Amino acid sequence: AASVQIVSEMSKFCAHPVKNLAQKLAMLPEAAKPTPYPKDGRIAWKKPTFSKRKLADMKKQAAVEGLEWPLPEKPVKPPGQSYHEVKVFSCKGTKAERDRPDRQAMIAAKLADMPRQIEEFRKARHDARQKTVLQKIMEWKKRK
Repeated sequence: AASVQIVSEMSKFCAHPVKNLAQKLAMLPEAAKPTPYPKDGRIAWKKPTFSKRKLADMKKQAAVEGLEWPLPEKPVKPPGQSYHEVKVFSCKGTKAERDRPDRQAMIAAKLADMPRQIEEFRKARHDARQKTVLQKIMEWKKRK
């Protein structure tokens, strides 16, 4: 009761009267959105009455007091569809990042062909090596 009395006394000195939670919830959802107003021949925007931090505090307080929250719940987006993932991660990226899928496919294809290439290489090296004198004599005897 003492804290309520102090708050009511403080509201006498404040420019705006102090509102309780029910009054604040009645102001929603309009008080949670910025409002346009004309200024110097253009449209300027006034900040919302309640910031997102204050709205979060009010939501917690409403849950504690058992009051219904008037604003709709934000839908949870599936993985890969959040603003950050769509706008920030889908940027151009580096050349290496853009070429990575093609490069990975090329590496996989070359690795699949690697046993054949190794066999060809070994056969070519075997055929190209110099024969010793003893091997030449043995081949000469086989020909006769």
